[in-house]
Amino acid sequence: MKVTLTLAVLIFFAGTIAAADNPVDKGSLMLAGNAFFMSQSGDLWEEGGDAFTTITFMPTVGYFVSPGLMIGGNLVFSRQSQGDASLTDFAIGPTIGYYFNTNKERAEVKGAVYPFISGFFTYGKSKFDAGDWDSTTDIMQFGGHAGILYMLSSAVGLNAGINFWVDSYDFEGAPESIDGTTLQIGAGFTSFIYLTCQLAKVAAPPVKRIGGAFYFTLSAAIPHYRWVKSPLQTADLKSKCH
Repeated sequence: MKVTLTLAVLIFFAGTIAAADNPVDKGSLMLAGNAFFMSQSGDLWEEGGDAFTTITFMPTVGYFVSPGLMIGGNLVFSRQSQGDASLTDFAIGPTIGYYFNTNKERAEVKGAVYPFISGFFTYGKSKFDAGDWDSTTDIMQFGGHAGILYMLSSAVGLNAGINFWVDSYDFEGAPESIDGTTLQIGAGFTSFIYLTCQLAKVAAPPVKRIGGAFYFTLSAAIPHYRWVKSPLQTADLKSKCH
């Protein structure tokens, strides 16, 4: 169900991709987030010979409704387990952000820098299962990000900044929720999908046809995704470009 929901969101936003002059222009689709697996063992972490494992998946999908202004959604899935005991968190919610295009006259996207700010809210459930008993807790999280995005290519950027958020856990039977705050400094990668007006620059990477409407290009060095209209629709694309 969680995978189906994520794919449905991606398909919805993919259908709205439009011609854009840069990755933060109106019509661009943004993909970000992280996923990891961690296993901790040894005398410090093991209990009864069982290692402590963690799986986390936190994607973000956003769509630029106007130049610089992005709206989208976050999904959070995390599972920690050891032996028969496990703790699973699942939450989803909206996000909104603004990316400042400080050099609108710049012709090449690679090397461009976009300062940004964003805010988010998620709501979901946290379930603890110990085999013979379990409990479910409502969880809520809201916060914001601020930083800079440096474009490594025309479609992939390195982001770095400060994250701040508030967690609120409403335990069953507790008289009130328990809150906590987190301040984090870090970096990550952000990908963009958009119809480029600079068709001549797409000749370098290998091109594969998908259906009859779009072309998909993939660079071997750095994950690099770009959408370009097929030759039959070039005239329509040109009419949307400056």
